[in-house]
Amino acid sequence: MKDRGTLGHFAKKTVDQGLMEWYQQQANMRSLDGLGGLRAARRGKGENVHLQDALIWLRRIFRQWDAMLVGALIALFALALLRLVLHVVDVGGVAMPLGLHTKNI
Repeated sequence: MKDRGTLGHFAKKTVDQGLMEWYQQQANMRSLDGLGGLRAARRGKGENVHLQDALIWLRRIFRQWDAMLVGALIALFALALLRLVLHVVDVGGVAMPLGLHTKNI
């Protein structure tokens, strides 16, 4: 098999023209899914890396809103179920399971 050398030819031509840093900044600024790319490329482009990383983190978190909603609903269901199972009653400021407190008649 013969190596085509395409990448090698491209790299040599880009370096000879002095465009490698420019190419890396353009090609590596963002990943294919729109998230942040290589920090060196972003820094070279003049981007505030820490601020952009925080914004990327927020975007990634808020894309998972459906998972957060399901988690919150499961937590609420578990709390309601626990309350139903324990039958907690407030007696004089102290919560006690039903049947363990005495009523004053």
